[in-house]
Amino acid sequence: MLNEIKNLVKAELTTSEKKIGVHFDKKLGIQGKKLETVMNAKLGSQEKRLGKFVDAKLEVQGEKFGKLMDTKLRDQERKLGTMVDVKLVAQEKKLGKIVDEKLEAQNKRLEELIEVKIENRIDKLEGKLLDWKSEILNVVDALALEIKESREFREIIGHQTTSNTDRIENLEKKTFGAVVGDV
Repeated sequence: MLNEIKNLVKAELTTSEKKIGVHFDKKLGIQGKKLETVMNAKLGSQEKRLGKFVDAKLEVQGEKFGKLMDTKLRDQERKLGTMVDVKLVAQEKKLGKIVDEKLEAQNKRLEELIEVKIENRIDKLEGKLLDWKSEILNVVDALALEIKESREFREIIGHQTTSNTDRIENLEKKTFGAVVGDV
């Protein structure tokens, strides 16, 4: 974009220089013809003096005009350069703001999407953990019930064994008169 603007400025300066050159050439051509006509009408000696004088004047005027044009063109070039720089800086700032706004909007959208995805994953994980917890509790409940039943069975068997031992001892006392001893 900067190169396009520079090319446009150069083209505009070139066109201005051509126009000024054509205008200058026309003016000089017209002036030259007028002076030539006047000189031809005058006497021969005056013609030479006048020619020299006109040539000198035209040369001085040409130099002054050339210097003036160079100064004007440099001023125009500086003005255009400054104007282009200012416009480019302004465009850069505008583009920077637009890009920043779009990036912020995209970041917000991405954050929202990531947040939704994380929440979905957390929900799934919580569901899996709840299922796993339920499975563990079911297994623990079954084990607790089994342990409880096993304890009750041991108490019954243990109680029966103790009762049987007492009964056997009583029978041995009656039969043998004395208890032989615990084996």
